[in-house]
Amino acid sequence: MKGSEQVVRTGGRSEVTASAASTVGGGLRVGQRLEQELGATRYERYFERHTRLEFENGSLCVSVPSAFHADWRDRRFGRDVRAALSAEAGVQAHVRWSVDPD
Repeated sequence: MKGSEQVVRTGGRSEVTASAASTVGGGLRVGQRLEQELGATRYERYFERHTRLEFENGSLCVSVPSAFHADWRDRRFGRDVRAALSAEAGVQAHVRWSVDPD
């Protein structure tokens, strides 16, 4: 990550934040917004434990354990992730799914 952009983990939940100096300005709470949209049970099942959300260079990187998870979650939740990002960032931003087995 670059500059002031960072990932904050609170209570097992990933919360994406960026300082007011970032290109989208203010705090991003994509994880919380996504949890509101999906409901706590679905969010916990599909995102809380093995998903990392990182905002950098104007896009959100969603890291998951395998290519299967990336493809399946993009097909099933991609629209929800993009909507949550747009709602929090106030701009249309790019979502990138990546594989991180750790």
